[in-house]
Amino acid sequence: MSFSLPASTTASTTTALATGTATSLLSLTTPFVAPPDCDSLFSTTSIVSSFWWNNYTVTTIGITVSDPTNLRFADCQPAGWDAVFPESRFFFSPAVCPSGWTAYNVAAFTETQRSTSTTVTYASYSTVNTAYCCASDYRLNDMPFTVSLANVASDMCVQQMGVTIETLKDQYSFSAPASVRVHNPYHIAWNAADRRTLSPTPPDILTCSAVLVTWVPGASVPPLVCSDGEHSDPGRSAGLKFLFIGVPIILVGAALVCCSLPGPARSSIVSYLTRMMLLECPEEH
Repeated sequence: MSFSLPASTTASTTTALATGTATSLLSLTTPFVAPPDCDSLFSTTSIVSSFWWNNYTVTTIGITVSDPTNLRFADCQPAGWDAVFPESRFFFSPAVCPSGWTAYNVAAFTETQRSTSTTVTYASYSTVNTAYCCASDYRLNDMPFTVSLANVASDMCVQQMGVTIETLKDQYSFSAPASVRVHNPYHIAWNAADRRTLSPTPPDILTCSAVLVTWVPGASVPPLVCSDGEHSDPGRSAGLKFLFIGVPIILVGAALVCCSLPGPARSSIVSYLTRMMLLECPEEH
């Protein structure tokens, strides 16, 4: 399926400054459908030649990239897209993925905002859900080799294309696509209050440290397994840390003192340490 970009028909906008640097992100409360004439906005920006694997040249791979510098590119984005500060143009909040796109790495993220009053500087924290959106037939960071591309973020949506090329050399083999296509993902965010304004309703995993690797907007969300420490007792955790870290340090220190004492006192401390190592409490007298 061909790559498609969000259309600019129903986007909400922000107030743009005269310099073309809007002070807030665009919001995408409903999915976008791209006009068909946006499919061709790709340019060949790099060719991986002499691609090496175990010191053997494998193949030459063409890379085509969705080109934000194309004069028509902004027409295929939400209204007001080109008014946003360039580094923030692929960030949207609150937002959902465009129509037919897939969300990747859905996870909770805690933001810190520092405020200064006349007497004190303090930090406020807010937790939001974030995700990356990739077009149909694209996968997040599915690049078969390491490459840095102009006008593309380090996290990129990748489509491997063409017949797989396999090169054999002695006992080594490597498979690679004939070419790849790349586009910038939409990085979206929302909080619990935003969910009622977004369609389809995105998942809420603010209370869990798990990551939903992929999610097709509108699909049900499977039960998530939070990390072991997410709902653990802080006191128990601190106690275990003391048991496995603090107690051995105490025992080593006591043993050093013991070695410097005369016979009867040394025997008494050795007996005490032995009971500690066996997690027995010394008898009270």
